[in-house]
Amino acid sequence: MTILLGLLQFLLFGYLVFGLIKPQKALFFIGDENNRKRLYVILAWLGLSVFFAFLFNVTGVTESIERSERADSIKQANIDKAAFQKRNIEKIIADSTDLSQGVFSTNTIETMNVEELGSSLQHLSSYANIPTNDSLSELYKTNKQYSSAVDYCIKRASEIKNNNLPSMRKRYTDILKDKLWEDDIDVQISGKNSTILTLVGAVFAANKNKKEMQEAIAPVVTRLGFKQIRYKWIQHDDEYTYYDIK
Repeated sequence: MTILLGLLQFLLFGYLVFGLIKPQKALFFIGDENNRKRLYVILAWLGLSVFFAFLFNVTGVTESIERSERADSIKQANIDKAAFQKRNIEKIIADSTDLSQGVFSTNTIETMNVEELGSSLQHLSSYANIPTNDSLSELYKTNKQYSSAVDYCIKRASEIKNNNLPSMRKRYTDILKDKLWEDDIDVQISGKNSTILTLVGAVFAANKNKKEMQEAIAPVVTRLGFKQIRYKWIQHDDEYTYYDIK
């Protein structure tokens, strides 16, 4: 825009020179040839020059304001980015300290409900997503302190998860047993590392009830790492329906 206004001023100066030499042609738009005087040329040039000078100044001020706003925006973005990085570095360092001590929840496993069991597992699994997270991947790639802490948390969280899953499965079994007691359903846990869940009750003589129960508990038993769910209608039934969890 500034270049364009400069060019217009140059053309106006040329118009002034032309008008002083050929006023009749320069002021052809006035109509009356007797009025085509050099004075009108000068006045026309002055008027147009003042107008474009004003426009030039307004444009310059506007561009200056826009440049200042862009600079402020970039500065604020850099401040926000630095604050974001600082918060996440401090958080991952605090998390690594907790994980080094085996702390991953405010509650002990023995007092957790189903929702807390699920959220604890989700928390432990979340560290593995940081390197590919849209908002954190750049920090992971560019900040050695952060990436080192993240790598430690991923490894330590996996160890804690594997070590505590058997206890979490037992806790879930107790919760389910208390919940289904009124429906005359017994719940048992067995197998290596407590990976087999067995539900015993007369209601499971009907396949429909087995299917509905399996659909209800499938998300939780899958997250807790159960390998097989068995349904019996009596305790010592040698034949039973089972679902393998993959």
